[in-house]
Amino acid sequence: MDKRKAHTLCAAVALLVFAALLAMDVWLVIQVRGLREQLELRSTETDNRIAFFRDHVDNQHSLLLERLEQQGSLFSSQSAALDYVGGTVTLTVTVVPRELRQDESLLLTVDGARTADFRPDETGTRWTASAELPLQESYTPVVSFLSDSGRRIQTLDPLSTDELLSVETASCWGGDLYSLPDRSQFYLGLDLDPKQVESLEVVLRESGSNAELARFPMTAAVNFPTEHFGESYAFYAADLGDWRDREGHYEVWAELTTSGGLLLTGLNSVGGFFQSGNTAGTSSGMETLRPAWD
Repeated sequence: MDKRKAHTLCAAVALLVFAALLAMDVWLVIQVRGLREQLELRSTETDNRIAFFRDHVDNQHSLLLERLEQQGSLFSSQSAALDYVGGTVTLTVTVVPRELRQDESLLLTVDGARTADFRPDETGTRWTASAELPLQESYTPVVSFLSDSGRRIQTLDPLSTDELLSVETASCWGGDLYSLPDRSQFYLGLDLDPKQVESLEVVLRESGSNAELARFPMTAAVNFPTEHFGESYAFYAADLGDWRDREGHYEVWAELTTSGGLLLTGLNSVGGFFQSGNTAGTSSGMETLRPAWD
């Protein structure tokens, strides 16, 4: 065999080997990719199963705790609610005892103070007690089963007055809405019966430092167009005078004293304004006033 044929044969063999190796490499890549996809699919399925079983265990745990609580409770059902009218908080508790012994009576106490006796309904199975309470941040009702041989007690969940005693507000500036006159007038609407308002004032604070600068009493706004906010709002007005033209950034906070003597204020300001050279602006909107217990 001459050298030319030998070289041609070697080249052909090398080409065949290279093609075989390339085909094998492609095959391996395809196999690895398939295995990777299968692994990712199995991993996803495993994660989903783990999540499913975790949710199932959590649900079973919650159900078990609920059943244990029900079994340990002296009542088959219970409810407690607060109401606030005319400056007075009223607590009403209704219970259905699992067992009421012949010589036992039921007593409601709140924070350790004797409050009210329970009275049965006409069926004799559902017992209710109501009591007027002093204003405070929360109450912890306790139901006692009293008899000559002793007493059994059950403490109910604490009840917060935060939402019960909160008041929604809406604000705007003169000139910003319905072309109300006098840009120094600040208007604040309360979603509260005016009979329950003892006093209302806005506090002007410096933005940033929160330093108090001035206070302005608010009086009922006559002929205020409430349809933009809703008929449930009663609007009040305060004149901030020349403060509206002073340089700086200012926030307006509200302080409401109810007819029951409770002070409410917001976590945020109810409005604001700024003056910087020839640039000026205002802010207003919705805010919730809550009891200032501290």
